[in-house]
Amino acid sequence: SITANLPSGKKAYFSCAMRPVMDKDGQVIKLFGTVQDTTERELAEQKIRDSEARYRTLVERLGEGVYQVDLDGNYITMNQAGASIFGYDSPEQIVGKINATSVYFNPSDRTKILEMINKQGSFTDEFQFKKRDGTAGWMLYNLKATYDEQGKIVGYEGIFTDITSRKQAEQNLRKSEEKYRSLFENMHSGFAYCQMIFDNDNQPVDFIYLEVNDAFEELTGLRREQVLGKRILEIIPDTRESNPELFQTYGEVALTGQPTQFEVYFKPLKIWLDISVYSPQRGYFVA
Repeated sequence: SITANLPSGKKAYFSCAMRPVMDKDGQVIKLFGTVQDTTERELAEQKIRDSEARYRTLVERLGEGVYQVDLDGNYITMNQAGASIFGYDSPEQIVGKINATSVYFNPSDRTKILEMINKQGSFTDEFQFKKRDGTAGWMLYNLKATYDEQGKIVGYEGIFTDITSRKQAEQNLRKSEEKYRSLFENMHSGFAYCQMIFDNDNQPVDFIYLEVNDAFEELTGLRREQVLGKRILEIIPDTRESNPELFQTYGEVALTGQPTQFEVYFKPLKIWLDISVYSPQRGYFVA
Protein backbone atom coordinates (compact mmCIF):
# COMPACT_ATOMS: atom_id res chain seq x y z
CA SER A 1 0.00 0.00 0.00
CA ILE A 2 1.26 3.45 -0.82
CA THR A 3 0.08 6.95 -0.06
CA ALA A 4 0.37 9.79 -2.56
CA ASN A 5 -0.27 13.52 -2.45
CA LEU A 6 -2.30 14.57 -5.48
CA PRO A 7 -1.77 17.90 -7.32
CA SER A 8 -5.05 19.06 -5.78
CA GLY A 9 -3.49 18.75 -2.32
CA LYS A 10 -5.62 15.79 -1.33
CA LYS A 11 -4.14 12.52 -0.10
CA ALA A 12 -4.83 9.33 -2.05
CA TYR A 13 -4.27 5.69 -1.22
CA PHE A 14 -3.27 2.94 -3.65
CA SER A 15 -2.79 -0.81 -3.46
CA CYS A 16 0.02 -2.05 -5.68
CA ALA A 17 0.94 -5.57 -6.81
CA MET A 18 4.16 -6.01 -8.87
CA ARG A 19 6.42 -8.71 -10.26
CA PRO A 20 9.76 -8.43 -11.96
CA VAL A 21 10.42 -9.23 -15.64
CA MET A 22 13.93 -10.64 -16.13
CA ASP A 23 16.18 -11.27 -19.12
CA LYS A 24 17.86 -14.55 -19.96
CA ASP A 25 20.68 -13.79 -17.54
CA GLY A 26 18.26 -13.37 -14.66
CA GLN A 27 18.61 -9.62 -14.52
CA VAL A 28 15.52 -7.54 -13.80
CA ILE A 29 14.78 -5.40 -16.83
CA LYS A 30 11.35 -4.09 -15.88
CA LEU A 31 8.47 -4.42 -13.48
CA PHE A 32 4.98 -5.51 -14.31
CA GLY A 33 2.11 -4.75 -11.98
CA THR A 34 -1.28 -3.29 -11.19
CA VAL A 35 -2.33 -0.29 -9.19
CA GLN A 36 -5.75 0.05 -7.58
CA ASP A 37 -7.13 3.25 -6.05
CA THR A 38 -8.23 2.35 -2.51
CA THR A 39 -8.79 5.89 -1.27
CA GLU A 40 -12.52 5.45 -0.65
CA ARG A 41 -12.02 2.21 1.26
CA GLU A 42 -9.13 3.62 3.31
CA LEU A 43 -11.12 6.71 4.29
CA ALA A 44 -14.11 4.55 5.29
CA GLU A 45 -11.88 2.29 7.39
CA GLN A 46 -10.26 5.35 9.00
CA LYS A 47 -13.70 6.66 9.99
CA ILE A 48 -14.44 3.29 11.60
CA ARG A 49 -11.10 3.34 13.45
CA ASP A 50 -11.73 6.89 14.66
CA SER A 51 -15.24 5.94 15.80
CA GLU A 52 -13.93 2.88 17.64
CA ALA A 53 -11.24 5.00 19.32
CA ARG A 54 -13.82 7.55 20.48
CA TYR A 55 -16.09 4.77 21.76
CA ARG A 56 -13.18 3.09 23.54
CA THR A 57 -12.19 6.37 25.19
CA LEU A 58 -15.78 7.00 26.27
CA VAL A 59 -16.14 3.50 27.71
CA GLU A 60 -12.86 3.78 29.62
CA ARG A 61 -13.86 7.13 31.12
CA LEU A 62 -17.28 5.97 32.27
CA GLY A 63 -17.80 5.53 35.99
CA GLU A 64 -19.92 2.46 35.24
CA GLY A 65 -18.64 -0.98 34.39
CA VAL A 66 -19.04 -2.06 30.75
CA TYR A 67 -18.42 -5.65 29.67
CA GLN A 68 -19.15 -8.50 27.28
CA VAL A 69 -19.24 -12.24 27.97
CA ASP A 70 -19.71 -15.28 25.78
CA LEU A 71 -22.38 -17.92 26.34
CA ASP A 72 -20.16 -19.75 28.82
CA GLY A 73 -19.70 -16.63 30.92
CA ASN A 74 -16.10 -15.92 29.91
CA TYR A 75 -15.33 -12.21 29.89
CA ILE A 76 -14.47 -10.94 26.42
CA THR A 77 -14.18 -7.26 27.32
CA MET A 78 -14.21 -5.20 30.51
CA ASN A 79 -13.43 -1.53 31.08
CA GLN A 80 -11.28 -0.11 33.88
CA ALA A 81 -14.26 1.03 35.96
CA GLY A 82 -15.72 -2.47 35.89
CA ALA A 83 -12.42 -4.02 36.93
CA SER A 84 -12.14 -1.56 39.82
CA ILE A 85 -15.66 -2.32 41.02
CA PHE A 86 -14.76 -6.01 41.24
CA GLY A 87 -11.56 -5.12 43.11
CA TYR A 88 -9.05 -5.75 40.29
CA ASP A 89 -6.28 -3.41 39.17
CA SER A 90 -6.91 -3.74 35.43
CA PRO A 91 -9.25 -5.37 32.89
CA GLU A 92 -6.39 -7.69 31.87
CA GLN A 93 -6.78 -9.48 35.21
CA ILE A 94 -10.37 -10.36 34.27
CA VAL A 95 -10.63 -10.77 30.48
CA GLY A 96 -9.89 -14.36 29.52
CA LYS A 97 -9.17 -15.32 33.13
CA ILE A 98 -12.37 -14.83 35.16
CA ASN A 99 -15.75 -16.43 34.52
CA ALA A 100 -18.93 -14.49 35.27
CA THR A 101 -20.25 -17.33 37.41
CA SER A 102 -17.59 -16.54 40.01
CA VAL A 103 -18.76 -12.97 40.63
CA TYR A 104 -22.28 -13.84 41.75
CA PHE A 105 -22.55 -13.93 45.54
CA ASN A 106 -25.59 -16.19 45.08
CA PRO A 107 -24.87 -18.41 42.03
CA SER A 108 -28.58 -19.05 41.48
CA ASP A 109 -29.00 -15.35 40.59
CA ARG A 110 -27.18 -15.83 37.28
CA THR A 111 -29.50 -18.63 36.23
CA LYS A 112 -32.55 -16.48 36.95
CA ILE A 113 -31.05 -13.48 35.15
CA LEU A 114 -30.17 -15.45 32.02
CA GLU A 115 -33.65 -16.97 31.92
CA MET A 116 -35.15 -13.47 31.92
CA ILE A 117 -32.75 -12.19 29.24
CA ASN A 118 -33.38 -15.17 26.98
CA LYS A 119 -37.11 -14.44 27.23
CA GLN A 120 -37.03 -10.65 27.03
CA GLY A 121 -33.76 -9.85 25.24
CA SER A 122 -32.66 -7.52 28.05
CA PHE A 123 -33.04 -7.20 31.80
CA THR A 124 -32.41 -4.58 34.53
CA ASP A 125 -32.18 -5.42 38.22
CA GLU A 126 -30.02 -5.34 41.36
CA PHE A 127 -28.02 -8.25 42.73
CA GLN A 128 -25.22 -9.05 45.15
CA PHE A 129 -21.81 -9.63 43.61
CA LYS A 130 -18.59 -11.03 45.01
CA LYS A 131 -15.49 -8.86 45.01
CA ARG A 132 -11.97 -10.11 44.48
CA ASP A 133 -11.39 -10.30 48.25
CA GLY A 134 -14.56 -12.36 48.74
CA THR A 135 -16.65 -9.58 50.29
CA ALA A 136 -20.14 -8.86 49.01
CA GLY A 137 -21.27 -5.76 47.18
CA TRP A 138 -24.41 -4.64 45.38
CA MET A 139 -24.73 -3.60 41.76
CA LEU A 140 -27.43 -2.18 39.52
CA TYR A 141 -27.05 -3.61 36.03
CA ASN A 142 -28.60 -3.55 32.59
CA LEU A 143 -27.85 -6.67 30.59
CA LYS A 144 -28.87 -7.65 27.08
CA ALA A 145 -28.24 -10.52 24.71
CA THR A 146 -26.04 -10.24 21.61
CA TYR A 147 -26.98 -12.09 18.41
CA ASP A 148 -25.30 -13.41 15.27
CA GLU A 149 -26.57 -12.84 11.73
CA GLN A 150 -29.00 -15.75 12.09
CA GLY A 151 -30.56 -14.23 15.21
CA LYS A 152 -28.98 -16.75 17.55
CA ILE A 153 -27.78 -15.58 20.97
CA VAL A 154 -23.99 -15.68 21.07
CA GLY A 155 -23.29 -13.78 24.29
CA TYR A 156 -24.29 -10.95 26.59
CA GLU A 157 -23.20 -7.37 27.18
CA GLY A 158 -24.09 -4.88 29.82
CA ILE A 159 -23.48 -1.86 32.02
CA PHE A 160 -23.35 -1.99 35.81
CA THR A 161 -23.00 0.46 38.68
CA ASP A 162 -21.72 -0.18 42.21
CA ILE A 163 -24.59 0.70 44.57
CA THR A 164 -23.08 -0.89 47.69
CA SER A 165 -22.93 2.44 49.54
CA ARG A 166 -26.54 3.21 48.69
CA LYS A 167 -27.74 -0.23 49.81
CA GLN A 168 -25.79 0.11 53.05
CA ALA A 169 -27.36 3.53 53.65
CA GLU A 170 -30.81 2.06 52.97
CA GLN A 171 -30.14 -0.77 55.41
CA ASN A 172 -28.97 1.67 58.08
CA LEU A 173 -32.06 3.78 57.47
CA ARG A 174 -34.32 0.74 57.85
CA LYS A 175 -32.62 -0.20 61.11
CA SER A 176 -32.99 3.35 62.36
CA GLU A 177 -36.64 3.45 61.31
CA GLU A 178 -37.28 0.11 63.03
CA LYS A 179 -35.59 1.34 66.20
CA TYR A 180 -37.56 4.58 66.33
CA ARG A 181 -40.74 2.84 65.22
CA SER A 182 -40.39 0.48 68.16
CA LEU A 183 -39.75 3.45 70.47
CA PHE A 184 -42.72 5.28 68.94
CA GLU A 185 -45.07 2.34 69.37
CA ASN A 186 -43.98 1.45 72.90
CA MET A 187 -43.65 4.89 74.48
CA HIS A 188 -46.16 5.66 77.22
CA SER A 189 -46.88 9.20 76.01
CA GLY A 190 -49.43 9.71 73.27
CA PHE A 191 -47.88 10.83 69.99
CA ALA A 192 -49.60 12.50 67.01
CA TYR A 193 -47.96 13.73 63.80
CA CYS A 194 -50.21 16.23 62.02
CA GLN A 195 -50.38 18.62 59.07
CA MET A 196 -51.75 22.08 59.89
CA ILE A 197 -54.33 23.63 57.55
CA PHE A 198 -54.42 27.41 57.12
CA ASP A 199 -56.91 29.73 55.44
CA ASN A 200 -56.05 32.43 52.89
CA ASP A 201 -55.07 34.77 55.73
CA ASN A 202 -52.62 32.17 57.10
CA GLN A 203 -54.83 31.51 60.09
CA PRO A 204 -54.97 27.91 61.43
CA VAL A 205 -58.38 26.40 60.78
CA ASP A 206 -57.89 22.62 61.02
CA PHE A 207 -55.28 19.86 61.10
CA ILE A 208 -54.97 16.35 59.67
CA TYR A 209 -53.72 13.33 61.61
CA LEU A 210 -50.91 11.63 59.66
CA GLU A 211 -49.68 9.19 62.32
CA VAL A 212 -50.47 8.25 65.91
CA ASN A 213 -49.11 5.63 68.30
CA ASP A 214 -50.78 3.07 70.55
CA ALA A 215 -50.54 5.34 73.60
CA PHE A 216 -52.52 8.02 71.74
CA GLU A 217 -55.32 5.50 71.25
CA GLU A 218 -55.27 4.49 74.92
CA LEU A 219 -55.23 8.07 76.22
CA THR A 220 -57.90 9.51 73.92
CA GLY A 221 -60.04 6.47 73.13
CA LEU A 222 -59.72 7.39 69.43
CA ARG A 223 -58.68 4.46 67.23
CA ARG A 224 -55.96 4.81 64.63
CA GLU A 225 -58.32 3.89 61.79
CA GLN A 226 -60.73 6.62 62.97
CA VAL A 227 -58.22 9.45 62.75
CA LEU A 228 -55.51 8.79 60.18
CA GLY A 229 -55.91 10.95 57.10
CA LYS A 230 -58.82 12.85 58.65
CA ARG A 231 -59.25 16.39 59.94
CA ILE A 232 -59.83 16.99 63.63
CA LEU A 233 -63.12 18.77 62.79
CA GLU A 234 -64.30 15.64 61.01
CA ILE A 235 -63.49 13.53 64.06
CA ILE A 236 -64.59 15.97 66.79
CA PRO A 237 -66.58 18.78 65.08
CA ASP A 238 -66.83 21.08 68.15
CA THR A 239 -63.08 21.14 68.88
CA ARG A 240 -62.62 24.71 67.59
CA GLU A 241 -65.41 26.06 69.79
CA SER A 242 -64.41 24.12 72.88
CA ASN A 243 -60.61 24.53 72.64
CA PRO A 244 -59.65 27.34 70.22
CA GLU A 245 -56.27 27.69 71.95
CA LEU A 246 -55.19 24.36 70.41
CA PHE A 247 -55.49 25.74 66.89
CA GLN A 248 -53.61 28.92 67.80
CA THR A 249 -50.77 27.07 69.53
CA TYR A 250 -50.40 24.29 66.96
CA GLY A 251 -50.57 26.82 64.11
CA GLU A 252 -47.90 29.03 65.63
CA VAL A 253 -45.54 26.12 66.18
CA ALA A 254 -46.13 24.78 62.66
CA LEU A 255 -45.29 28.19 61.16
CA THR A 256 -42.44 29.38 63.37
CA GLY A 257 -40.83 26.08 64.32
CA GLN A 258 -40.63 27.24 67.94
CA PRO A 259 -41.53 24.33 70.29
CA THR A 260 -43.72 24.82 73.33
CA GLN A 261 -45.33 22.95 76.23
CA PHE A 262 -48.68 23.57 77.91
CA GLU A 263 -51.48 21.95 79.87
CA VAL A 264 -55.04 21.97 78.62
CA TYR A 265 -58.40 20.56 79.63
CA PHE A 266 -59.67 18.98 76.40
CA LYS A 267 -63.38 19.45 76.84
CA PRO A 268 -64.72 17.08 74.14
CA LEU A 269 -62.98 14.11 75.80
CA LYS A 270 -63.12 15.53 79.36
CA ILE A 271 -59.43 14.90 80.04
CA TRP A 272 -56.48 17.01 81.16
CA LEU A 273 -53.47 16.82 78.84
CA ASP A 274 -49.84 17.90 79.27
CA ILE A 275 -48.78 18.60 75.67
CA SER A 276 -45.33 19.22 74.18
CA VAL A 277 -45.37 20.46 70.57
CA TYR A 278 -42.60 20.87 67.99
CA SER A 279 -42.43 21.19 64.21
CA PRO A 280 -40.31 18.77 62.12
CA GLN A 281 -40.95 20.94 59.04
CA ARG A 282 -42.95 24.05 58.19
CA GLY A 283 -46.69 23.42 58.17
CA TYR A 284 -46.47 20.27 60.29
CA PHE A 285 -46.35 19.58 64.01
CA VAL A 286 -45.87 16.74 66.45
CA ALA A 287 -47.80 16.75 69.75
